[in-house]
Amino acid sequence: MRLEVYSHPLVQRYRTSLVTKAVIFQFLLFLLLVIAPVLIAYRTSGFWIKEKYYTEKPYVIYRHEAVLFVRTSNDRPLLWSTYPGLNQIVSMEGSAGSALVESTDVDNDYNGRNDYLELDAKFYLESGESVVAVNAYLFFDYQLKLFSRVETLGLALVQERNAGGASELSIRGDLNFVQKINLPHKGTNDDFSGALITDTSGFDMNALIESYNARNLTTEFDYSYAGWVQGASSDSSFVLNLHINYPEQTLRYEPGFLEELKFAWIQYLSIFVIFYFLFSRLKTFIFFQNQVFPTVPLAVNPRKPL
Repeated sequence: MRLEVYSHPLVQRYRTSLVTKAVIFQFLLFLLLVIAPVLIAYRTSGFWIKEKYYTEKPYVIYRHEAVLFVRTSNDRPLLWSTYPGLNQIVSMEGSAGSALVESTDVDNDYNGRNDYLELDAKFYLESGESVVAVNAYLFFDYQLKLFSRVETLGLALVQERNAGGASELSIRGDLNFVQKINLPHKGTNDDFSGALITDTSGFDMNALIESYNARNLTTEFDYSYAGWVQGASSDSSFVLNLHINYPEQTLRYEPGFLEELKFAWIQYLSIFVIFYFLFSRLKTFIFFQNQVFPTVPLAVNPRKPL
C-alpha cells in the first residue's frame, strides 16, 4: 500500500498574439468580472448607504429666556418675558403680567447631561379671574457631540385653551430633536444656534413660529398630558407647571467614505467570488476543453521546488 505524502498542481499555459480574439475575450471577461459585482450590488440597494442612524443623549441647557402669555376670563392679555425691551412695550400697553417664575435644570444621574427642566410660573390675577388660554415659548441650548458637533437653538412651545377658565395647568412632555437634513459624520454645525428673538419691538408670535420652523435643525415639545384645574383659585392666581424631559434621540446622519467602504467591500467581494468561479469554469471550457480560440499550449510543467 502506498501513501500520498505530497502533491502540487500542474500548470498549462496558453499563448497567442497580442491582437487576437482570445486576448479581446480575456479583456472583456476581466472588465465584466470587475464591473458586474459593482452594478449588481448597487442595483440591489444597500451597497452605498446615503444615511444611517445612531442614538445619543443630547446636552440641553435652559437659556433662561422665555415668553409666557396668558389670556384671562375677562379677556385681559398678560405677558411676562425675560426680554426687557418687550416688557417695556407691553407695560406701556397695560398688558404686562405680574408673575413669579422659578426654573431648575435637573441632572438625576450626575453624568454632566441634564435630564429635564422643571419650571413653575405663578401669575397674579384679579379677584375671581381665571385663565382661558396659555402660550409659552422657552428657549434652550441644544448640543450633540457623539459624531459631529451640532449646536442649535431649542424651542419648547405650549399652546393650550380652556373655555371654562382654570387656575392651574400642568404639562409633562419631551423635547425632541427635529431634522430636515442629515447630520454630518464629523465637523461642526452651528448654523441654527442663533437667537430667534432679536427685535423685541416687532415681536409677533405667528412670525416667531414660522421663522423657527423654517430652520433645518429644530426641536419640538411633544406632550400628551395637559392637566387643568378648573375655576378660579382662592388667592387669585394662575400656576403654570412645565416638566420638560430631555430624552435620548435617534439621529440620522450621512456616513463618511471610510465607513461606507467598510461595508461596501464585503458586498462587492461576496458577488465577485461567484463571478470569479463562473468565469474560471468558462475559461476552462473555452481554452482547455473546446479550444474555441486558436492558442498555443505550452508543455505542462510542475511547480518549481522551493
